Amino acid sequence: MKLMSSIVRARAANVSVHLEPAAFYDQIVHGIRNAKQRISLATLYWGEGEREMELVKHLKHALESSSQLQATLLVDGSRAKRWNNPAFAEVKRLADAYPSRVNIGYFKVGG
Repeated sequence: MKLMSSIVRARAANVSVHLEPAAFYDQIVHGIRNAKQRISLATLYWGEGEREMELVKHLKHALESSSQLQATLLVDGSRAKRWNNPAFAEVKRLADAYPSRVNIGYFKVGG
């Protein structure tokens, strides 16, 4: 397993808080659609619902539209590998289809 280590710095003025799930989802989709070089997503859990499948479709479309685009997904390894999740299986297919442009990293919580 490849270990990744980095720090993400952000100005407070560039950070927004979305309390409603729909607003949060819409902001993620907006970011994917407008990405020029890089998409980075980190999550404890990749859900199995319609929204998650739509996110995968947006990721796929973005990758198909720009040969320069890189995507990095960081997920909780114990949760991502625990069950057969159709939406996350599609994410893994994207990594297989674009091995030099899509990287999935797994992190471990706790000891």
